[in-house]
Amino acid sequence: MTAGPVLVKFDLSRESLKGFAELAQVASRECACRVSLVVGAARPGSLSADAGAAIRPGTEYAAIKVPALEGTEIWIVAKSLQAKLERAVGFDKPSSPLLVFAADRLLGLKATNPVTEGDRPLIAETAVPLDSGTGAVLVDNVSGSGKLSGADDTVVARLRESGHLVIQQQEPSA
Repeated sequence: MTAGPVLVKFDLSRESLKGFAELAQVASRECACRVSLVVGAARPGSLSADAGAAIRPGTEYAAIKVPALEGTEIWIVAKSLQAKLERAVGFDKPSSPLLVFAADRLLGLKATNPVTEGDRPLIAETAVPLDSGTGAVLVDNVSGSGKLSGADDTVVARLRESGHLVIQQQEPSA
């Protein structure tokens, strides 16, 4: 088996949250140690290309409270995909969102790629799927190039160690 698609946390900095006061207030009230956009990446190795993230314009997103070893985290996902994600990560039942908001509130905020630690602004992309995943996808310059195939397992290990890995799916070996 080889590393398949992953869901990873792209952290929003406290500085970036200043551009979204309501979300910053929720993070403060919940004593959140991390506020992250949960992003889908078809190829984990693509994260090494200092990729950013795209969200679907015209979509409602939800901020949800997630218990973590370091304390409370807040994850941002498309509201329509929240329950499906929570089931996938083992929640007993769907939670109530802490905040629901339009995608445009996130546009331009900077999120940190967990592999390269580069900050990139969140962008709008109408091709972001809403039938699966989280409503946020990786945007890179090397998708489909095949140049990073050997990096997938290394990247997944690094994401796991840093606490940024949400879900890893396995794909059969070729």
